[in-house]
Amino acid sequence: METALGPSGRARRPNVARGRFDLGVPRLGLLLRLLAFAVAYMVAYEASQAFRVPDVALETFWPPAGLSLAVMLRTSPRQRPLFALVMPLVEMAVEIERPLPVTMFYGTAGAIGALLGAAMLDTVQRPFELKTVRDVLALVGLGAGVASAVSGVLGAVGSVIFYGTDSGARVWLVWTLGDALAVVLFTPLLLFLLSRERVDGARVVEGLVAAVTLALAVHIAFGEPNLPAPALALAYATLPLMLWVALRIGMIGVCITSAVGGNVAAWHVLQGHGPFVGLAKDHHVQILAAESLVAVVAVSGLLLAASLQELRRSESEQRTLAKAGMQVAAWSAEPRALGRFASTIAPALVDGCVVLIRNELGRLAAASSAHVDARRVDALRASAERAHELAAGPAPIMLREIDEPAVERLAGPVERDRALLRELGPTSWISASIEADGRELGRIVLVSFSRHFDAGDLAVAQDLARRCSLALQTRRAIQLRDDFLNVASHELRTPLTPLLLRFSMLEASTRAGQVPSQQVIAAQKRDLQRLLALIDHMLDASKVAADRLELRVARSSLTDVVHSVVDRFRRMAPERAITLDNHPEPIDVEMDRDRIDQVLSNLLINAIKYSPPDTPISIALTLSHDHAQVEVSDRGLGIPPADVGRVFDRFFRAANAPVTSYGGLGIGLYLCRDIVERHGGKMHVVSALGEGSRFSFTLPLGDS
Repeated sequence: METALGPSGRARRPNVARGRFDLGVPRLGLLLRLLAFAVAYMVAYEASQAFRVPDVALETFWPPAGLSLAVMLRTSPRQRPLFALVMPLVEMAVEIERPLPVTMFYGTAGAIGALLGAAMLDTVQRPFELKTVRDVLALVGLGAGVASAVSGVLGAVGSVIFYGTDSGARVWLVWTLGDALAVVLFTPLLLFLLSRERVDGARVVEGLVAAVTLALAVHIAFGEPNLPAPALALAYATLPLMLWVALRIGMIGVCITSAVGGNVAAWHVLQGHGPFVGLAKDHHVQILAAESLVAVVAVSGLLLAASLQELRRSESEQRTLAKAGMQVAAWSAEPRALGRFASTIAPALVDGCVVLIRNELGRLAAASSAHVDARRVDALRASAERAHELAAGPAPIMLREIDEPAVERLAGPVERDRALLRELGPTSWISASIEADGRELGRIVLVSFSRHFDAGDLAVAQDLARRCSLALQTRRAIQLRDDFLNVASHELRTPLTPLLLRFSMLEASTRAGQVPSQQVIAAQKRDLQRLLALIDHMLDASKVAADRLELRVARSSLTDVVHSVVDRFRRMAPERAITLDNHPEPIDVEMDRDRIDQVLSNLLINAIKYSPPDTPISIALTLSHDHAQVEVSDRGLGIPPADVGRVFDRFFRAANAPVTSYGGLGIGLYLCRDIVERHGGKMHVVSALGEGSRFSFTLPLGDS
């Protein structure tokens, strides 16, 4: 389940560094942001006047388009109309050459383009970030392409309405290309500046140096008027330089270099300089050729940088997952190894990681945790534990952005818990369930304080959860093996100890010439039979696990089997009140008589073992239209609700029936279920703690 929520819900002051605009902040903060946007828009508007084409009174390069789209993408959708309203108001305030209605119309057209571009990019991901090739293509196709084209159509319509011009197509082309180029050159850089992602200072410096270098190269290629056509090669030399920037510095270098170099090239072409001047007499064609080159160079750099970003991220994830996998494998044998697991994930992949494991009380408790700031590990651990006390179900959770509703969802109604989470200040939150056999054993929580998670991060979290699940299952198997060996040794010693004692007594009486008593011999026989039954159970369990348990099925009387077992147990336990509610007519089914005898015997043994001596045990044989049912009820311990679904698991013992008090290997019900299901039937249990249990099994009647 992916939840894309709105912006941050910090109550006391806005976090401008995150680039998130929140309705929950004070109105003064929102007004300050609107004012800051108005000033920035005014500066960009004035700068754009250097790129104005006189014959159409439009700019070939429109920086406000790149600025407005970046701000819209970093603003809550509910607040975007306020920022869109600023755009025509600023233009009306600073534009003195156009009539007021024209300026209002043009400003509104630009605002509509920015709103449309942001809305379309929201469908790709929210908040929008340039992380992958898909993101770059979306920015170019939707933000620079579709949105600019729609805004250009509105601008062309306005020019026709207000000026009666017959060059609407030319207006549309200049408007669209100017907006599109600004989006390609400026929006990526502004998205980085308005984000909270940590940027390597050395990379920024390298990017600035590369931008100056590219600006000099562009100046050489475009700075002289009337360059001969062969000089066109100089212009295309900017492409390999941009590719080198993408390879060496990455996305931040491409953003800085594109913005600086693109501005220099566009300005020179507008002045009539550069190699494109000699290619065509039409000034608009010259501008179109130059803008196409600048756009191709910038987009090529962005695509290459995004590809390398994806590759490096994938390599980092694989290295970290491999290391985490080794630690998880060690954890299955050494529980203390889990403590190092979270510190492997954070900060290599994320800023914070917590592994929650369900304890004996059924609550999720932190077993491993790490934070980029070691002083805040305790706060992260407490927030993670509290968040998943409130979680409903084992579904994965991804909160791409933490706003006030997300804080309430994670921290609950207690203001102290909410304040702790706000103080922690996560940007994104992912939680994946650690499951085994349909049960949630724990959770792995990944937290970011510098970027927004995406579907790739969710896949990583689920992969880590699967690894933890395998380790937990391995640990449980090891624990079950150890428990089984302990129980088996205890159960085997129980009949062997008195058997050895009676043999010693028999040996002593034989030496004295005395005849052994029948009681001693009978007791020895019972102990040997018990020992043989334990061995048979273990052999049957191994056959079931290997799918080698064989049945000798024939049509037989289920009624006779039930009567035989009940009579035998009445003789074995005459002190117990065992009642039988029998169906009035004989019931025949296809079955292995010995195995069904074994199933009913196991159920009766458990009923006797786990119920007080003075309580009755009831057996009922009933008939339905297509199956027969045998039911055994007692008024004993009952089964804890959390254990009811596991009573048929191999080696499982309920929490309220320790082996020291009740004995048993924990494989009787496991064998019963397998035998019944091999007959085509089903095992059922209904139990209430302290009130008793009712076990039943069904067998199909088959053909008469």
